[in-house]
Amino acid sequence: NLYEPRVCAIIRRMGRDAEARAAYEKELANNPYEIPAVLALVELDNQTATRDAYLHAERLLVDLLRDVPDNVPARINLGVVRYALGKVDEAIDAYTEVLSRDPREATAAVNLARLALAGDAPQARRIAPALSVAADTLPLATAALAYAALADARYEEAGSRIQSLSCSNQDAAQARRLLLAALERY
Repeated sequence: NLYEPRVCAIIRRMGRDAEARAAYEKELANNPYEIPAVLALVELDNQTATRDAYLHAERLLVDLLRDVPDNVPARINLGVVRYALGKVDEAIDAYTEVLSRDPREATAAVNLARLALAGDAPQARRIAPALSVAADTLPLATAALAYAALADARYEEAGSRIQSLSCSNQDAAQARRLLLAALERY
């Protein structure tokens, strides 16, 4: 019998949701009052429903952008949806496309900077060119560019960008925290 809450949790983390679901359902057939199994099945159903909703939203946004390619909010939302689906490269492409049309579009720049700081050094390098204009006004973009510069051993540029984050506003403080977290992973 596979049912043991900790074992099922490990199986789920391994991406084997169907096995975990079968174990939960088997346990509920034997003991319909097994609350952890009930809660786990509800969570699995919610995850499936959420993924289906994101896939549906992605299809709608792609169709809309086929008809209206300059729709900036739709393209930003496509980036959000694709990131939620685990399609990080496609999310980066969506945000980069927005910034190629309007380099000062703050929402796309912030989302892209977050991806740069959350990813590895190659990802930060890939994103950096799209953030160059936004870095003038957005501390997160500056932090992402500092991370990319450090990854490329351009220490003077990195130091200069980090120095510009020394102001005491809340956005700069958040950018410094995200940069430090990225550097700890690097």
